[in-house]
Amino acid sequence: IALIISIIPVAFISIYDGNTLEHNLIVLSWCHALAINIPLLIASLVIFFKKSTKFLCPSFQFSSINTAKSTLSLGVKFFVAQLFFMFLMSTNEIFITKLYAPENVVEYNIYYKLFMAIGSLFMLALTPIWSKVTKDISEKKYEKIKTTNKLLYILSVFAIFAEFALIIVLQFVINIWLKDDAITVNYYTAIAFAVFGGLYIMNIVLTTIANGIGELKTQIIFYGLGSLFKIPVCMLLSSFNINWICIVIYNSIFLFVFCVYQFIWIERQLNKLTKQDMERSV
Repeated sequence: IALIISIIPVAFISIYDGNTLEHNLIVLSWCHALAINIPLLIASLVIFFKKSTKFLCPSFQFSSINTAKSTLSLGVKFFVAQLFFMFLMSTNEIFITKLYAPENVVEYNIYYKLFMAIGSLFMLALTPIWSKVTKDISEKKYEKIKTTNKLLYILSVFAIFAEFALIIVLQFVINIWLKDDAITVNYYTAIAFAVFGGLYIMNIVLTTIANGIGELKTQIIFYGLGSLFKIPVCMLLSSFNINWICIVIYNSIFLFVFCVYQFIWIERQLNKLTKQDMERSV
C-alpha cells in the first residue's frame, strides 16, 4: 500500500501536462490527497467485507480504553519524534535562504535530490520490515530480529557505497538532467552530501528496528537536541562567512552521533531480550 501511495503521484506528474503554477499546485494537492486515501479505502473494503476476513471488521465490543491509551501514547511519541526529525531535515532550504542567499538553494536542491534519492528508495524497500520486527517482538522471536538487523546492516553498506559511487558519474547525470542549466560539480560539496546520504541511510536502518521494538525515547531526545541547537549553531557558522554546506555538515555530525548511540542501544537491547527469553525457557 505504501509503495502504491508513493507511485501514484509520480505516475500522475509524468503524464500531466500542467497549467499555471497556482492551478498545478491545486491539482497536485488533490492528487496527493486521493493517492493517500483511495488505496487505503480499497484495501479496507476488501479486508472488512470479504467473507473470509469479515471477522476482522472493527467493532465497539472489542474496544478497550486501556489499550487505546497505550496506543495513543505511542502515537504521540511517534508524532513528536517525526516533528523534530522533520525540523532537522526539512529546514535546510530555509536556513540557506535566510543566512546566505536564495540562489544557493538551487544548488543545494540539485545535490540533495540526487543523493537523497538512494536513501528514499532504501526507505521504501524497508517499509515492511517495521511491521515484521513488531510481529517478531510480540512472538518473542528475538533471534529473528537479530538476523533481520544484521541483514539490514549488510544492505545499508551497499546503499552507502552507491552514494559514493554516484560522485564519479555526478557531472554526467547533472548534464543529462539539467542540460543547459547544468551546474559544475563541486566535489567537496558532493562528498559532504554523500556522507550525509550515507548517514541518512544508517538512520533509516536503526530507526526501523527501534520503531519496530516500540522504543522512541532515544529518537525524541536526540532529534529534540538536534533541533534545539540547529538555529544558534547555523547562525554562528554563517556569521564567520562559512559556506552554506556547513548546514549539511551539521546534520551529518548530528546523525553520526545519533547513529552511534542508537546502534549501541539496539545491540544491548536485543542481547538483553534474548538473554531474558533464554532464562525464561530454562
